[in-house]
Amino acid sequence: MWQHKWALWSGFLGASASCFVKMGTGGSDSSPLLQLLQTHICESVLVQTWLVDLDENLLQGIHLVLGDLMIKHRINLMIHWKTIRTNIIEGFALRLHLFEVDYCELCIVLPIRIACIVAMIVTNAYMIASFLKGMKDSGSVAGTSLSTAANFASSAAYGKLLWDEPMNGTWCLGFSCVLLGVVILSSVTTAETSDNAKRRINRTRPFLRKVTPPPPLTIFTKTTSTRATDHERNVIPIGTVASLRSSFSSSSKDPSPRSGGPAVTPSPRQFRTTPKFSKPKAAIKPAPAKKTKVKGKGKLKLESALTQFYNFRNKSSPLCNRSFLNECALCEGTLFDKSTGESKDAIADLSTNTCFHIFHAKCLKQASKSYGNECPICEAPLAMWTSSKQAAQFPGFWLERVENYLLTMGGAPKNTASGMDACLPASTIRDYFEGEDDLTGAQKLYIKDDPTGMDKGLQATLEWGGFIDYNQVPKGRVGFSQALRTKGIWKYDPKKDDIWLWDWGSIHPRQRCDQCQLMKRPLPLECEGCRGSSEAAFYCSVSCAKRDRQRHQQTCDSWKQRGSKN
Repeated sequence: MWQHKWALWSGFLGASASCFVKMGTGGSDSSPLLQLLQTHICESVLVQTWLVDLDENLLQGIHLVLGDLMIKHRINLMIHWKTIRTNIIEGFALRLHLFEVDYCELCIVLPIRIACIVAMIVTNAYMIASFLKGMKDSGSVAGTSLSTAANFASSAAYGKLLWDEPMNGTWCLGFSCVLLGVVILSSVTTAETSDNAKRRINRTRPFLRKVTPPPPLTIFTKTTSTRATDHERNVIPIGTVASLRSSFSSSSKDPSPRSGGPAVTPSPRQFRTTPKFSKPKAAIKPAPAKKTKVKGKGKLKLESALTQFYNFRNKSSPLCNRSFLNECALCEGTLFDKSTGESKDAIADLSTNTCFHIFHAKCLKQASKSYGNECPICEAPLAMWTSSKQAAQFPGFWLERVENYLLTMGGAPKNTASGMDACLPASTIRDYFEGEDDLTGAQKLYIKDDPTGMDKGLQATLEWGGFIDYNQVPKGRVGFSQALRTKGIWKYDPKKDDIWLWDWGSIHPRQRCDQCQLMKRPLPLECEGCRGSSEAAFYCSVSCAKRDRQRHQQTCDSWKQRGSKN
């Protein structure tokens, strides 16, 4: 019975709103409230003695004031007062019927009418909210029926108690049927839940996640016999993505069971050697898959990309996955052709703005019916996505290639005039990939521009740079602040069309002092509060840091609250 309380309550509120408006807008004969006011208040002796004629009150007050003035100043104002009264006041009062106003209706009944109308509006608003909540708790059929029945019963009670409406035998029979229906619907427990309730149950249901991801596959390359010398030529130090690949490949060959989650890989920005991690003390064995009848999240391909971190201390936030496997995370089917990098079916791109998981578009569309507006693997918020049949349109296709090329340079390029470190022109990267033989002709179309007009390809990768946007929250965005973005792998300047790899140095060559705006070198002071942010502040002296503290305080507080927690 009590599970349908909101549906019943909404019906009672609807009848109460109708009662309020009928009592407030009806005449004194049809409204019991106005009849009560007219009998016990308006016609009382106290009110009648107070509501005297307006003309008498006004004249007595004016004559009293004029008498005091004439006595005090010894002047005769009655001549002027007669002229004003005859020509102005009486004509104005007669035109507006001021001498015929019922001040009992104006001062007592009218506020009661207004109060009834306001009560009707408030009750209707509360009724709508209660009805919507009753629909969620009781279901559409039971909620609507119970609300209508409660409205009918409450209206009948109001009519009998307040207006003394007659009730014949037919009406009583119908009312008895309504009450019987209310009792039956209230005693039945709804077996079917709404889609939102089902989705909420699926989210809270425990499920098993695969622990060790399979080693990534080398895809999207046009294999030739002449690439052996090119591979030897492009041997580079262990990069961010390369070290992750080797780390996860070695861990996948380990026959011992791993259940504590994927190992966290160090970044070459702080350490060039991969530290060893001890196995977790208590290993939880996953339940056998054959006992699971329904294919839930535990049966899905939970890791379609490598989990990556900035360093190995478990304090920094995870970097977006930059290498993806050649299989759908839902159906485990092949995505792209290994030689051409093309696909027969559309592939959903959840790269820069979401979670970087890769799916067939039809698989993701089918899964969205059960999981709603979120990724079915990591539950990241998902509103919309773009699809493509070419791997080169994905930013992850270029991100590792660009990083490897920058690492082969061995350091930052030098300015020919000053001999100091300088940024690398982005045209150099484009020319390099134009001459590569492992890219097909269709993939090279994405080097300088996106032929589909979706602003993807190499240019989107350069602008992204692997940063994490902490403006995104589980339900929408908190804003579009540049300070809530991490530094990423490199910084790309679209105006200069050049790039700076953060492995070359923690300070950009064109970085200025945030207070005096002078391009001094060195910049020894860095703000500790926003370290790691793309808007991290650098200062040339302690005095500049102190003067800029008040202006920069908001950026630091925003980064500490929502940014990386390292």
